[in-house]
Amino acid sequence: QIVGKKRPLSSAWLRGCGRKITKKKVMKENILQTCDMIMQPEVPLALRLSAVLMSGVIQIFHQKQAYILEDCHGALRSARA
Repeated sequence: QIVGKKRPLSSAWLRGCGRKITKKKVMKENILQTCDMIMQPEVPLALRLSAVLMSGVIQIFHQKQAYILEDCHGALRSARA
């Protein structure tokens, strides 16, 4: 099972299904490695499963960008003060 609780694709699966994940998990996620695991799986994936996983990766990437932007704005505000 590749989308189990402690498996590498679990975060992408949860986000693809509409669940929230913590900031720590989002920042820890390696987008390139996750995409490689989806594109070249050890066992064949169903089309729907791969679509849900890719949707989750996109959402994780978007959230990661938002967190980084938020951190940059915070650093800029503290530098101005």
